Formats: sequence, structure tokens, C-alpha cells
Amino acid sequence: MKTKILLSFFAFLCLQAYGQSSKVEGTVKDEVTGETIIGAHVMIGSDYKAVTDFDGKFALTIPYGTYPIKITSAGYAEYSDSVEIKSGFTPLNISLGTIEIQEVEVVADLGKKHETPVSITKIDQKTISEELGNRDLPMVLNATPGIYATNQGGGDGDARITIRGFSQRNIAVMIDGVPVNDMENGWVYWSNWFGLDAITQSMEVQRGLGASKIVTPSVGGTMNIVTSGMENRFGVRIKYEVGSGNAHRATIGYNSGKLKGDWGITLAGSFKYRDGWVDKTGSLGGFYYAKIQKKFGNHILSLSAFGAPQKHGQRSYKAPIAAWNHDKALKYDADTTGIVERGYRYNEHWGTLTRRGKDELINEQLNYYHKPQFTLRHFGKLKDGLYLSNVVYASIGKGGGTKLYDYGGAYRNTAGQIDFDRIYDGNQFTEIAGSIYPNIDLNYDSTKLKANNPLMSAVNNHWWVGYLGNIKYEINDKWTMTAGIDYRYYEGEHYHEIYDLLGGDYFINSSNLNDPNAMKTVGDKVAWKDYQRHRNAIVQWAGGYGLFEYSGTRWNIFINASLAGNGYKGVDYFNKKFIDVGDTTIRIGAIDTVVYNGVEYNASTSGLKYDQTKWKWLPSYTFKAGFNYKITEVMGFYVNAGYLSRAPQFSNVVDSDSREVGFYEGEIKNEEILAGEIGYNLYFKKFVLSINGYATYWNNKPYPFGVSVQVAPGEYEKYNVFGMSALHVGGEMDISYKPLKQLTIDAMVSYGDWRWASPATLKNATTETRFDPTGVHVGDAAQSVYALSVRSDFVKGAYIKVRYTWFDRHWADFNPFDLQGADARKDPWKLPGYGIMDITLGYRYNFKKVGLFITGNIFNVLNTYYIQDATNNGYASGYTDFDAKSADVFFGQGITWSVSLGLNIF
Repeated sequence: MKTKILLSFFAFLCLQAYGQSSKVEGTVKDEVTGETIIGAHVMIGSDYKAVTDFDGKFALTIPYGTYPIKITSAGYAEYSDSVEIKSGFTPLNISLGTIEIQEVEVVADLGKKHETPVSITKIDQKTISEELGNRDLPMVLNATPGIYATNQGGGDGDARITIRGFSQRNIAVMIDGVPVNDMENGWVYWSNWFGLDAITQSMEVQRGLGASKIVTPSVGGTMNIVTSGMENRFGVRIKYEVGSGNAHRATIGYNSGKLKGDWGITLAGSFKYRDGWVDKTGSLGGFYYAKIQKKFGNHILSLSAFGAPQKHGQRSYKAPIAAWNHDKALKYDADTTGIVERGYRYNEHWGTLTRRGKDELINEQLNYYHKPQFTLRHFGKLKDGLYLSNVVYASIGKGGGTKLYDYGGAYRNTAGQIDFDRIYDGNQFTEIAGSIYPNIDLNYDSTKLKANNPLMSAVNNHWWVGYLGNIKYEINDKWTMTAGIDYRYYEGEHYHEIYDLLGGDYFINSSNLNDPNAMKTVGDKVAWKDYQRHRNAIVQWAGGYGLFEYSGTRWNIFINASLAGNGYKGVDYFNKKFIDVGDTTIRIGAIDTVVYNGVEYNASTSGLKYDQTKWKWLPSYTFKAGFNYKITEVMGFYVNAGYLSRAPQFSNVVDSDSREVGFYEGEIKNEEILAGEIGYNLYFKKFVLSINGYATYWNNKPYPFGVSVQVAPGEYEKYNVFGMSALHVGGEMDISYKPLKQLTIDAMVSYGDWRWASPATLKNATTETRFDPTGVHVGDAAQSVYALSVRSDFVKGAYIKVRYTWFDRHWADFNPFDLQGADARKDPWKLPGYGIMDITLGYRYNFKKVGLFITGNIFNVLNTYYIQDATNNGYASGYTDFDAKSADVFFGQGITWSVSLGLNIF
């Protein structure tokens, strides 16, 4: 009897155990990018199946027990394992790797969050799609720690970004690992990259020296944009967007996923036009992208082409506060005397012209450019643990920007706009003794009209080719070694040309000493000023790096070193040509004849060369290391440090703004950067915290384009000022809290203390000038930024997100060379703090393999008018008192909006 009772009790317990069930919930993500994977098939055992939703999530109710689990998704390697289910709730978060060797892993080099010992922020495609609206791409990063981005004058594509107080000249921006910063001065022209949001798979920002596999890291950080490819699933996306300033944009994209025969195709195109929020800053642009991929066994070959031809009106010059709004000027104690209030949308660069019976609107600051980029990539697995990557790329940029030859002398009407009719008349007629006569100069032509003030174009063309190669060897399951090389050749061509004679027939410009004809017509090359001639900038860059990485259960370590050489050369096509005769150099212009040792030399002499510098080669090298220690499964800390000896950029070595092309005066020294960072991360299912502190010391920090010193009446020389240093220290904190499944709260704090740290002395042959910015705050970016956002997914498929961001402790941009004598150690004007509220909302509805979505954005909901950019002691203000009345400023835009409607087929 006892035996029966025990057997019955044991059977009851077994039935109870079998009858208990667990709720299994999880998310499926890409193991490299961290993006969620939509439509992945999850099978636990043979009876329990699910498909991940738009957020990559799935949920099942399964009895206790041990089951095999299998997860599959197109383009990804199958995931197989076993899972034991023994509690009421079982979380399963799975990461999938692709079947192929990931392009983004080898070339774009994304850091793995929670493992890489640096400060990383990743923005996925979903966030970009929801929050960017019709803004420039950097603007979506404004709630990221350490980042400050503005749209400057408000022209389409004229945004700028800073990281930890370092301008984008000192931020490495890459697309799929290929650099895009200007090779002469480091700037990034975002108007050239319109449409990237349509093909971006993810965007990653590493702040500080970072852990990216590049030969010469930047001072401020690295921004890498990764595009979609065959590793992503099939999809077609169609979107139409409207917004403020009569903005319209149509976009279509196609991704084949992996096709039969291991082919993959990605295509995208977009067209936009807008009038602009700022007066007459209209834009017209297109975008095209194509990527073709083919897998050959363990190798992938990829060919891509990208381009965004565009033209857009600009607002280039800041103005005193009172010129925008008198009430704001008085609030900030700025002078309004004699200044006409024009309004926040005012743009001084446009006017109207009646010509050939039609009224024309002209923005004299019109930017037009097309910079297609072509990339051929090869990725291969040579054997287990050994991978090879080769990337060859080419970029061809053509375009420029228009401006009046004599902008300062341009006539204006009572509304403050350029009076092009008067300029047109002035190019056709002249007044002599009270009478009007045709503007004919008999020295040149007896019938043609000589223009005095034509519209010109500053042309900037370039040819850029490069190669990136690296090899990665997995020594064992913990140690990895990577080595790579980077070669670039760049040639930039710069000149001015006649764009529109505005009523005249020709313009006189004799700056080209190799051309005897001073009469110039539309399309002819001229010099805007005597020292801004037709010149080429030639840059070569060659280097290599080595990287060791350790990845263990608790420790992740990296050690990186690199060495590079930068070569610079300048060519001037307007200065007299030269020929070396023995130990003598003879210079010959268009009308020169020189006799030397009985031999006559003139413009027809063979062997003449254009004026040019010799090659100037400068070395750079880097060492950096870091580690991440996982204290527990949910928390860890990291430390990194590095030293960078960086060659100055071309614009601080070759003087292209003097009558004679040449190198800057004095010794050229490398910039020296020492940086360190420590951070702590905490990851729970509903709460995530990242906090860090950093310090960057920058010695021999150059002033962009150097300092001009007058050495004779009307003659200037360029100098770099060495020994000037700056110290950037600060802390950053990111918090994400999800108290409910439908509610997410994010907060961010970024606090910096960025100051100049030393005086310097500028010496030349005749003078010695000491200036002292010690302790002065670095300008041009908010040093304190605080953000709070709340997102509610209140109904399935619907969401709303409200974000408030406060920017503070922002000092105006200034020239440290101005801090001399009584102005030594004087802080520039401090901008008033300001806050912006943005709202993002949308709805997605998926039906089988079709998804509909509508997204709306309202930026600056409270219609706050705030100063976002300022120059201390600005040219337009006429004052040098380091205060509000002395500042030239740009106000940010008032309330703007965008709405997009789209269709996804997957």
C-alpha cells in the first residue's frame, strides 16, 4: 500500500512539473551591428514556432523541459542550441551572424558595444528613419553625449558637428570604412552626402581616439556610416516626404537580399526640392546608389557607386544680434543703434534682376556640386581564422559656389536685399559729368561693355583615389591580430571663373601672368583677389597599422600602433612659369623675354614648368590601448589611453593664399595629442547606464588656415603658431529605463571643461608677438548638454517620442591670436543657454509581407529663437568688446515639421 501511495505521489509530481509552463520572450539581433532582425523564424522543439516582429521580438508559452532551439533568417547563419526551461519566465536574446564574411565587420570596423573599451553610440536605421525628418544627417546625433550639431546659416546640407569640443575637421567621417573628410582641411560637406539615410544600415560614433582600425585616428572621434547589402534581408521601400519650407522628397530603395547564385543587389534613388526655412535658400538635388555583390566560395566581391548632385542657396555670413531681432538684442544688452531689424529668416545674399523681360531671383551664394564615389571591395576567408580585405575607391568632385566679385560694394534696396538691377546697369553704363554713356573701355574694345562687378564662381574640383587593405588572423579563440595599410592620392583644383557678367560683355582680370589676354568672359579662369589664383593642392598619404585584440570571459583588451607619412605639394598656374638653367632659375610670364648666357627665353621655350613647391613629407604615428573588464554579467568598466603625433593638414602647411605659392613660414611641427578615458557600464533588462570621464591634451594645436601677418604694405605671410595647447576634460552619462513594455525613458548628461592651456609667441624677421589664451574657454560648441526623452508605444504599431534638450556653457568662436596685450586671457562672449523640444510620432502596420508607415516630426515645438552659432568680435558688429554687441551670430530655426508616408515590402 505504501508503495502505491509513493508511486502515485511521484506520478503526481511529474504531472505537475510537466503541466507547468514558462513564458519565453526574446529578441533576435545582428551580432555585429546590434540591430534587431525582423521576420526571423524561431523554433523551440518541434511544436513551438514564432516569427520576430518589427522590433525583432518574439514570445511563446512552453512547458518546462529541455528543448533544441533553431533560429533562421535570410542572409544569416542558422543558430542552433539547446535551452532549459524551468521557471515561469525565460528570457532568450539571440544574436545571429551572417553566412558571408561581413563587409561591415572587416572594413567599416564597428565596435562591439559592451566589449570595445571606448565610448560608443550606435544609431540604427529605425531611429534614423523615425527621427531625422528632413534635416541633415548630423542633426540626429544632437542628443548623443559630447555632440553638438547645428545647421549654421540654414542652407540645405550646411550642417556641422563637433564631438567633445573638436570640430568636424578633427572627426574622422567614413562611409563603409572609406574616409570622406576633405583631404586639404578635414571639413565634411554634408550637402555632398544627401540620401545616405535611405541606405544606412547603422551609424556609429566612437568618441575620443577610439578603437577603429584606421592609420591616423582623429582627435575628437570617429563617425562611421554603414550601408545595406546582401547580408540584409529582401526589401523594397518607397517613401514620400513633405515638410517646412515647401520641402518635398521622394525616395525608393531596393535590397535583393541573397539571390540565387550568391548575388546581391542594392539600389536606391531620391529626388528633393525645397524653398528653405531661411529666405531664398532653396535646394534641388538628387541621389543615386547602386551596390552589386557576388559571393565566390569564401570570398565576396562588391562594387558600389554613390552620388548626390545638388545645388542650394546659402546664408554664409553671421550678423549682429540686433539685425535679427531688436528685442533679443536688448535682452542680451547688445546695441541696436543704427541697426535695422530684418527678422530671423533674413538672408542678405539674394535679390531680383529684370533681364530679357523676365524677373529672375538670384542668390549670389549658390552652392552646386556633384561628388560621385566608386568603391570596389573584396573580402575573403583564406582559411579558418584568416581573413583578407581589399578596398579600392575613387571620388571625383566637380562644382563650386557663386559670389559677387565686389560683394561689399553691392547696391542694396531698402529691404536690405542686393539690387541686381543697379549692378546690371552699372555693368552696362557709366556716368561722366552727369551724362550716361555705355561702359566701353577703348583700351580693350570699341563696342563691348566692360563689367565692373560680375558674378563669379569659386570652383573646387578634385580627383581622389585610395586603397585600404587589411588582414586579420585569429590566433586562437581569444587572441586576434590585424594589420592594415592605407594609401590615398588626392589632387584638388581651385580657381575662380566668370559665372555671369550681369549685363557686361567681358571683365578685366590680369592675374594670370601666363595669359596675355586680360579680357575674360563666362567660363574663363580669374583670381577673385590677387592672391587667390588658379592653384592645385596635391596630397599623398601612406601608412600602416597593427592591432592585437584579446577577448576573454571577463577581459577585452586592444593594443594598436600605426605609422603614416603625409606628402604635400602646391602648384600655381597663374604665377610665372620657371625653368632651371644650371644653378639659376629663370621665371617667364606670357610677355617676358629673358636673355641668359646668350640664350633667349620666352613663353614658347620648351621645358617651362608651372610654379610649384617641392614635396613636403611629414610623419605621423599613433599608439593606443585599452581594456574592458566585465565585473559581472550586467556590469563592467573600461579604460583606454593613447598618444597621437599628427602631421598638420595641408591647409596648415602649404600657403595657398599668398602671391607666391609656398610653405608656411617658420618650422612645421606635428600636433601632439594625449588622451585617456575611463567608463562604467551597467546593463539590466529594463535599465541601462553608461558613464565615462575623459581628458584630451592637444599640444601644437593649429589655428585653421594659419595666421596672416603683414610683412609689408599689402603683403602678408602665413604662419603656424606652435606651442599653443588646449585641454578638454569632461564627463558623459547615458541612461535608458524601460519601466513598462510600452514605455522607454532616456536621459543624457554631457559636461565639458574645454580650455586653452598655454600662451604662445609668433616670431618673424621683423616682429615678435605674444598672445595668451591660457584658461580661456574653447568656443564654438556647447560644453554642457542635457537631454530627456520619453517614448510610448501606446498601441501596437503606434509610437510617440518627446525629447527636450538643453544646451549651455557655449562660448563664441574666436581667434586666439586676438588675445594680445590687455585682451590676454579674456574669455569670448558666452551665448545664452537654450532648450529645444522635439516630438516624433508614427504608426506602422504590417500585413503579411507589406508594411505601411507614417512618420511625423515637429522640431522646436515651442518655437524658441536661440543663438546657436556665434563669432566673438565679429566683422559685421564692428566692436571688439568681447560681449553681446560685439558678436556676429546665427539664430537657430523656429518650429519646423516633416511628414513622411511610406511602404515597405519584405
